[in-house]
Amino acid sequence: MKAKQRYYYIANHKNTKFLCSTAVDISSITHEFQKAMIFKNDVRPRQIIRMLPKAIQKYGPFEIHMFKDDEMETMTSGTTTLVETKPVIESVEMKTSINLQEKAEVKVECKTEFNYEEIKNELNSFAPKLKSIINQQVELKKELSNIDIEIQDILHYIEFHRFSACEGYKLAKMLQVARDKRRVIKNKLEIINIFKTSTCTSISSGHLVNRLDSIDNKIYKPRILDELFENGENKKRENVNS
Repeated sequence: MKAKQRYYYIANHKNTKFLCSTAVDISSITHEFQKAMIFKNDVRPRQIIRMLPKAIQKYGPFEIHMFKDDEMETMTSGTTTLVETKPVIESVEMKTSINLQEKAEVKVECKTEFNYEEIKNELNSFAPKLKSIINQQVELKKELSNIDIEIQDILHYIEFHRFSACEGYKLAKMLQVARDKRRVIKNKLEIINIFKTSTCTSISSGHLVNRLDSIDNKIYKPRILDELFENGENKKRENVNS
């Protein structure tokens, strides 16, 4: 009985980013599983993984994955054209200094049809939204300045005045509320800066989305009072990033 043909693809360990081109640069990464490059064995994928540049490795580690039957059905129903679940064959030559400019042929398919009118309409639709986001920067900077002044007023009151335990709690709470407002404003300003500094490559590779996701996952590292933070580990507020 003839063994069933197996197919392979290259993806990160989370199976969320896929290699769709042998160019092995940042533009060869896609979020769309249907656009993943297909191999008939795992020999060439191993060679490609060894030569991935650092710009791609940071989204990894990348591994060789074997297609499951249901995944092959997904591929055939997506944008990639397969004939009887077999990829269209193209001969691709790759050079690498790591392997002494080894040359090899890879049988893959990575074809995408572009509807430029549709893309243009999507860009025109998004442009006003992006402009509106960026235009908030000036006002947000003013708000940040006012909050910083408010925090300084509270700190100077604490410095120059006596207060009871109850008053001390109220002052601490005022400071906490002000810091919360400041964090919200800082995050908005960071989002604007990400949009302003991103390139088409960072958008297509998913780097922009990763940067936006990282805003909510920041961790404050104490500079001096490590013990204070260690003792308060079980007192962290919910839904508040440090």
